[in-house]
Amino acid sequence: EPGMYADMLAFEATFNDPADIVKTPYWRIWMPDTPEQRKLNCSYRRRIKPPCQPFIIRDAAHLLTHHPSIWSAIYRKGFLEKHGIRFREYPGAGWADNPFLIETLCQAERIVYLDEPYYCYREETPEKSKSFALNNTLLPFDRWNDMMDALERIGIRDEAVLRAHNSRGFTYLGGVLEEVDLTNDEVRAAATRMFERMDTDLVLSDAEIPPGCKRMFAELRSMPEPYVRSAPYAWGLVKQGLYNLRNVGPWFTLRTFKKYVTRKSSREGGK
Repeated sequence: EPGMYADMLAFEATFNDPADIVKTPYWRIWMPDTPEQRKLNCSYRRRIKPPCQPFIIRDAAHLLTHHPSIWSAIYRKGFLEKHGIRFREYPGAGWADNPFLIETLCQAERIVYLDEPYYCYREETPEKSKSFALNNTLLPFDRWNDMMDALERIGIRDEAVLRAHNSRGFTYLGGVLEEVDLTNDEVRAAATRMFERMDTDLVLSDAEIPPGCKRMFAELRSMPEPYVRSAPYAWGLVKQGLYNLRNVGPWFTLRTFKKYVTRKSSREGGK
């Protein structure tokens, strides 16, 4: 959008010391170049409310559960150079934004957040997303592990950050399971390896992780089936629905709910 970088730099200039990162939300361009195209708020607009600004990521770890959207931020060059942060070279640059997200947000000492969307992100159509999932089935697991490697190298132990990364892992696995289920040996092995890197207590105590996903986690970890309370997760769904109504409107909220119900079983490993 016009004025994106001018507004971000002007916002950063209102603080006494230079920020390492200036972060914003973004516009979702849903079903681009089709009659259904819509311009929607991203899923974290109006949600990032750190206790003060500037902040560090543990005070707004919710940012780590969403699309990396590294292009909706600007980064101080000296900060990147100090930490030796560069994009990793992957074939086809596949999801190179994933480790970059961790290496920047988790090492920044001064993040500022301007809750105005500027960048217009053209999302893939369902057909393209399905084709990608079938042709790059294990890539989400590879990048999740790259991010976990970065967290361990940096020495992150904060529970909020680790919970956020666990959430991303379940999101990535759910996307894979919509197209390729756990009878696929490679997917099952990759999911098991990912789960083995997650802290069991953090997973089982997280009210935002679906009960079916917790049972899948226990099964692949060869653990007894856990006792899971459904009420906290159900209340979280209600709050998510109310947020969606305000953020993207009733039509898209209803569509999202229908999609959730239709795909719930497959995303939880058939549980």
